[in-house]
Amino acid sequence: MQPLPFDQFLARMPLVRELPADLRAEVAALVRTLRVDRRTVLFREGNPFAQVFFLVRGRVKATTITPDGREVIFGLLRAGDVFPLKNLLDRTPYPGNAVALEPCELGVLSLAEFESLLHRDGVAQEMLRHLVDRISGLHGQIRWLNIRTVHGRLADYLLHTSPNGVELSHRELAGLLGVSREALTRTISDLERLRVVSQTPQGLRVLDPGVLHSIWLEPTLPGRPGTP
Repeated sequence: MQPLPFDQFLARMPLVRELPADLRAEVAALVRTLRVDRRTVLFREGNPFAQVFFLVRGRVKATTITPDGREVIFGLLRAGDVFPLKNLLDRTPYPGNAVALEPCELGVLSLAEFESLLHRDGVAQEMLRHLVDRISGLHGQIRWLNIRTVHGRLADYLLHTSPNGVELSHRELAGLLGVSREALTRTISDLERLRVVSQTPQGLRVLDPGVLHSIWLEPTLPGRPGTP
């Protein structure tokens, strides 16, 4: 790992951008670059908390494995995210797995380096502000779990979390929504037939937000009562 050459990028990261310029430069000097391929495991659930990651480029999924072996995705991390935030508060082992969804570039700080920064003016306050923002994002996932139908959960996700489309595989999206891959595939086929969404080489795209909003309000398909 080499020193990061992108001070400007760190200055735009939510956890860093409000810090004084001299402290941002100190963070940049400490952070090291890590480049990983798709499917690289950054850490595993239960491993001792040892490093803090700054996601510069790419996407990372935060997952856990259920007792029956099913992967559940409880978070999608994008450029600008710092993780794992929970461990910054209680220093417990990693609460889940972090896996690269695509080639990623990250900044890495050791736990000892990050703890030394926490004692500097302003850093702890910015970390708490960032935590509040992330917790707000988790409220959306709690809302999905309260929606009983697969159609409703998918509509909610497309409208409120990913309106510009989804670049996840069916398996990954199903894990994120807490449904089976088979049920999700049937749901996407239904919506494609109604020309509400379209599968493209770049992923799932919304064609008719109006109909999708109607499904979100009343999670049944037009002309089909009680859509599962």
